[in-house]
Amino acid sequence: MSIMTLDSNEEVALKSILEKCDCREPRICGRHDIFPEYMQQNYYNIMKSLDNKGYILGFFGGTGGEWFCYITPQAKTYFEEKKLIEMENKEIAEMSSKPRIAIGQINVEGSNAVNIGDGNVINSVQTVNETYFSLKRQIKEKGKEDEKELLTLLEEAKKITEEIQSTGKITKKDGFFERLKNTVPKYNWFFSGIMAFIGNAALHFL
Repeated sequence: MSIMTLDSNEEVALKSILEKCDCREPRICGRHDIFPEYMQQNYYNIMKSLDNKGYILGFFGGTGGEWFCYITPQAKTYFEEKKLIEMENKEIAEMSSKPRIAIGQINVEGSNAVNIGDGNVINSVQTVNETYFSLKRQIKEKGKEDEKELLTLLEEAKKITEEIQSTGKITKKDGFFERLKNTVPKYNWFFSGIMAFIGNAALHFL
């Protein structure tokens, strides 16, 4: 997920528009006095900047302070998407700060150890985290009525990757892989993504 970043004045202007104007229709109009007093003299330039960045379109400002423009869908979701990105970045930072170890084997309880060499797990953290958030976004977009179950499987897979990275072991997960296989007919992209997600965590032990 990515958005065109706004500076503080642009964010204040966009927030004022969303809160004080009727945005149910694409075309909106207002006056310069909907903005905080400190930016009213410069509102025209700020609105032009919002126009250039694609958050509003067709901006026109009159000499008396009146203006109109068309508001875009990106403008209506800007603050929600920004919050989600900040949450993702925070979680990535927290996950990346967890202690990692480099070992020579990944052991699956109840089976022979699989020797996959020595390596440094640190370098895998970013790739694993990016895969996690990519899958999470795809579930929100394509999971439909199975969104809850797919998110549950994703969180279980996340625990497996954390276990691999911190201990080098995969304990038996009752029913997890069976439930994962059941997603193939409808969500083959999800099955492939989860296998890559877990695989990325393991591959960096090579």
